[in-house]
Amino acid sequence: MSTTADNHIILSLSKMFSDYFGVKVVDSRKLPPSASPRVMYRLIGSNGASAIGVYYDNLLENKAMLNIYKALNKHQIPVAEIYFYDLESGFYLMQDLGEHTLYELWKIRLSQPASEHSAGESQILPELKEAVEVLAKMQTQSVADIDREALFPRKNYDREAVEFDLNYFRDSFVKQALPETDFVKLDQELGIFADQVLSCYGQYFVHRDFNTRNLMLYNQKVYVIDYQTGRLGPLQYDLASLIFHVRVPLSEGDCSKLVAHYLQILSDYRVPVAKNEFVESLPLFGLFRTLQTFGASGKVGLSGGKKQFSEVIKERARLALGLIDQLTRADRKNHLSYLREILSEL
Repeated sequence: MSTTADNHIILSLSKMFSDYFGVKVVDSRKLPPSASPRVMYRLIGSNGASAIGVYYDNLLENKAMLNIYKALNKHQIPVAEIYFYDLESGFYLMQDLGEHTLYELWKIRLSQPASEHSAGESQILPELKEAVEVLAKMQTQSVADIDREALFPRKNYDREAVEFDLNYFRDSFVKQALPETDFVKLDQELGIFADQVLSCYGQYFVHRDFNTRNLMLYNQKVYVIDYQTGRLGPLQYDLASLIFHVRVPLSEGDCSKLVAHYLQILSDYRVPVAKNEFVESLPLFGLFRTLQTFGASGKVGLSGGKKQFSEVIKERARLALGLIDQLTRADRKNHLSYLREILSEL
């Protein structure tokens, strides 16, 4: 983005800040780019007030974000308050939640002596328990107030959406990293896998990227960010994204504790769930989510020539192989042998 464009964004966001807070902006700091193309600044006012100014010229996604925000805010889901917006122009001003994600907290506590947390437990297990409480409420309580027609880029996790994510894995990652793959055989397995995912139907709110990087700790409370591309789908997806995450590996015991806590919250909300089937399906969604992240790694890392992604790819391969093994132990007729074979080459 040119300097002229940046200056225009800063001026527009600074005016929005001044109109809302009644003070001038004395400092503006561009936030590091993320997977999203949104341009974001931390704005500081003369009275010390701060806010995050955002510019994004995708009107449909901006409308989806505001639609979801209103539903989450109505049900007191902890998300950053949106102070002011001009979606037609692509600008909005939101609460500054600081810089402390649960992922950063995990890294800090990882360096601390084991005596400072219970032996064998994740360093952030208490915060993760709070996160699954927020998740269960967000998924089940806010969904009735979300305008489904405004969701973007997709409204549901239907066959088209599931196959899009699996094709993303195949085209953006496998074709680049493993070009000798038998794609006819792989497509056959991915087709069966898509059927298995689609057999777990749901019409709950799905964040789609519910992990420790999108969970902020602000005033000792867990907040959710980056929900703007959420859609309707099964409960399992977001929970699996959290507990089967390559960056913050959890022990089997911690996973079980979080799943049990999540199911208890659903029970408190009187959400009907077949518990055994739900638990058995979590590795399926963990694998589905992991394959989707392979696609992102291929697009960003392989196409972009970023060698630092190679270790992440290996970690994801280990995670995916472990999930395939779990599925195979649960069902000896599991049809993912070829997928296992190609991932073993990484």
